[in-house]
Amino acid sequence: MRQQAEAHLRKQPADRDRIPAEDARRMLRELQVHKIELEMQNEELARARAEVEALLRRYTDLYDFAPVGYLTLTRDGTIHQANLAGANLLGLTRGELIDRRLGVFVSVESRPVFSAFLEKVFSSGGSKENCEVALVKDGPDALWAHLEASTEDKQECRAVVVDITERKRAGEALRRRLAELEALHSVSASLRAAQTRDETLPILLDKTLAALDTDAGIIWLYYPDGDELRAAVARGWFQQLGESPMKPGDGVAGAVFASGQMHLSAEFASDPLVRQPAAGPIPAGWGGVCLPIRTGGIAVGVLFASVPLPRQITPEQVSLLESLTEIAGAALHRMSLHEATVCQLDQLQAMHRVDQAIAASMDLRLMLGILLGHVATQLKVDAADVLLLDQNTLTLEHAAGRGFRTRAAEGARVPLGESLAGRAALERRAIRIDDPAKIQESPQFAALWAGEGFAAYHGVPLIAKGQVKGVLEVFHRTPLAAGRNWIGICETLADQAAIAIDNAQLFDDLQRSNVDLALAYDATTEGWSRALDLRDRETEGHTLRVTEMTMRLAKAMGAGADELVNIHRGALLHDIGKLGVPDGILRKPGPLTEDEWKLMCQHPQFSYDMLAPIAFLRPALDIPYCHHERWDGTGYPRGLKGEQIMPAARLFAVVDVWDALMSDRPYREAWPEEKVLEHIRSRAGTHFDPEAVELFLRVVNEDAKRAS
Repeated sequence: MRQQAEAHLRKQPADRDRIPAEDARRMLRELQVHKIELEMQNEELARARAEVEALLRRYTDLYDFAPVGYLTLTRDGTIHQANLAGANLLGLTRGELIDRRLGVFVSVESRPVFSAFLEKVFSSGGSKENCEVALVKDGPDALWAHLEASTEDKQECRAVVVDITERKRAGEALRRRLAELEALHSVSASLRAAQTRDETLPILLDKTLAALDTDAGIIWLYYPDGDELRAAVARGWFQQLGESPMKPGDGVAGAVFASGQMHLSAEFASDPLVRQPAAGPIPAGWGGVCLPIRTGGIAVGVLFASVPLPRQITPEQVSLLESLTEIAGAALHRMSLHEATVCQLDQLQAMHRVDQAIAASMDLRLMLGILLGHVATQLKVDAADVLLLDQNTLTLEHAAGRGFRTRAAEGARVPLGESLAGRAALERRAIRIDDPAKIQESPQFAALWAGEGFAAYHGVPLIAKGQVKGVLEVFHRTPLAAGRNWIGICETLADQAAIAIDNAQLFDDLQRSNVDLALAYDATTEGWSRALDLRDRETEGHTLRVTEMTMRLAKAMGAGADELVNIHRGALLHDIGKLGVPDGILRKPGPLTEDEWKLMCQHPQFSYDMLAPIAFLRPALDIPYCHHERWDGTGYPRGLKGEQIMPAARLFAVVDVWDALMSDRPYREAWPEEKVLEHIRSRAGTHFDPEAVELFLRVVNEDAKRAS
């Protein structure tokens, strides 16, 4: 509309005069409306301009006072623009920062990362790239920064720079802590799996050195018996030193152990506390730390860890080592308890085995051999022997030995009170010697000592029920650390040896008494048998003959040793009951009357009545009581039948009739052997057990064959 009006006004006046009034008024109104619209548009533009200016001011404030840095960088890293935060990050003003390259503020280690970052930003086509670099400020401090940038024109990029130093430090601290925890966990897990100190210490040292990224270290342990520290396990250059034991307070290890305080050394080779080892000087260029290993507040050893210069042990690493040594102390305490428990269990088992040996056998030399084996194992000595006291000569004599290289000890005869063993027995106390000068009292013992190369001796008297039985001697070819526990084990083994010797001697005495008693029993039974033969001269020799033949049959039948003893006694006493028969009946030359026969038939019962009250003869009653019983039940005194009759009595019945028929009697002459054998054969199954007859005839035939 405005354009139409302006075109109309530019026409010739003649043309203008020809415009109708109505159209002119209409166009005027339109011009007025347009003017109003223009004024409104101008007001809107003014408001928009004010808003933009306000936004620009706000943007400038945000840009300048933002908490993060904003930098505009060219392809080569030159800074064209920077906000206050970006300048402050580098310790400069914006004026000082502009036109300088950001790369000069990047640490040497981070420059490859920064270069790669710029290359990606300008070649990525607008995508955002980021990296983390270490920046070196103009001041003394350095910082870590996170860079994020993108570009569209590939000439400049806008980079956001965020200070992540605290986060980085926290992350590093967290990583260190995690590494420490991982090391602690690894050491704890490994030590829990270990069962002995020999397994524990290498694991502990290797894990500790790995956590410090070094390979040089050593662990010393304290041994109360010798009051000294001894190198237990070493790594790196410590292995070349050949460390000898040291006393608490001596050297760095001794000082740390005695004081309980750690010792940091800038360099061990120049440390005045270091004790120079005999194997050679400590290598230069190594520092480190020595810490005590404690358990229950008591130091049990020390741990060295060494690092090459210019590295130094940091406070964080010291803290880690302190934690590791606490774990080590707990593990060693657990190992000590475990080893003590195992040692006590071994000792109890050893004592039990010795007790079993004592209970299972009365062979003194066998028992002493077993005991000396346990002595060598439990006391960890090179040799041991037992000398027994002869009560008649009051001399100690060698009974058993173990671990000797020569046989010189086997001929030892030590009078009571002489030499070390004789003094131990006489004075009833243990004697310990490790001084070669004191060995010369006895030339015989001195020769043994020198020939065997011994360096330590311990002799304990063997006392049982108040009586000295002998002496237990133990020898070692190196100095012997005899602590309280060692002495206790030695005394316990000595007590067991004394009990074994006493039991064996009692058993020998009892055996001799039993043999004497058995001989007395047999002599008594043979005496009774001879007395019976003297009373009845017509049957003289009969008892010995039937006893011999019955024993042969019993052996052929497979009788045991105990059965043979009772069969022998029963055969000797088979007619002992005839002592109750009057001489008139026993020696009557003619046939017996019915009453006399009844009385004669009672002699087996008389035998039972005489022998049953005697305990040792009661098992021998089968033959005296039953040898007149018959297989068909018609015998006397009880009329037993078949297998009711004892086997020994069945055998003897055959032999008794055989010998009786083969001998002259007042009332008849002896039968020929063939007739006797035929008679016995014919009575099998009636008078005699058929199997007993068969066995008897086989033995007789074998005798006949041998005789021919």
